[in-house]
Amino acid sequence: MKTINENRETNISKINFKDLNWANDYHVLELVKREVENINDSLIYDYNLNETDFYDALHEIIDNSAFVIYNYKAQRIAEVFDVCPFSDSPLTGERYSSWNQMAYEVIEQEFMAKYGEKFTS
Repeated sequence: MKTINENRETNISKINFKDLNWANDYHVLELVKREVENINDSLIYDYNLNETDFYDALHEIIDNSAFVIYNYKAQRIAEVFDVCPFSDSPLTGERYSSWNQMAYEVIEQEFMAKYGEKFTS
């Protein structure tokens, strides 16, 4: 019988990123959906949220995401989620400074919409 951690590893390893195309908007949506699920798993299994503040852990995970680090991926996420590079950030109220910032906010907002209540209540 597999443990929860073994199941998590199995589920993550089933993601075949080679078959997903960053030029395809649907694939980008699917990649972000999977990244949000991976963030949830990481918060559950890799962080002791009794000792670590939830928001610190969440920001650390998103900051280190390849979806935020790599400009092409960040730009595609911003484009697919229809974030205008000339608009102001709803989180900071300031104009966006990079594709990376836009992708970070998209991923954070998607995570909070799906799992935020579970961690903040």
